[in-house]
Amino acid sequence: MSYGYEFTEPVLRQFQQLDSWLGEETLDELEALAANPPAVQLRSPAGFVYDFIRVRGTSTLYIFLTIVPDLVAQRLSVTSVGLFVKS
Repeated sequence: MSYGYEFTEPVLRQFQQLDSWLGEETLDELEALAANPPAVQLRSPAGFVYDFIRVRGTSTLYIFLTIVPDLVAQRLSVTSVGLFVKS
């Protein structure tokens, strides 16, 4: 069962601060997650953290998305975006 997704206002501002290539990668990850969300994580009303890693040049980027599922609306609400860069 696939879900839609939405960004909260603060997340939209955080998202706009990402480099364009990283924004695209984040959207790709979110679309893949929404297409096939893990059932175990959907049962957590408090939400869950979805993370992924990208390597760019000599830097490793760790991206964290806090997601709150809405089972009735079949929607994933992204409530925060975190980024850690290791050079």
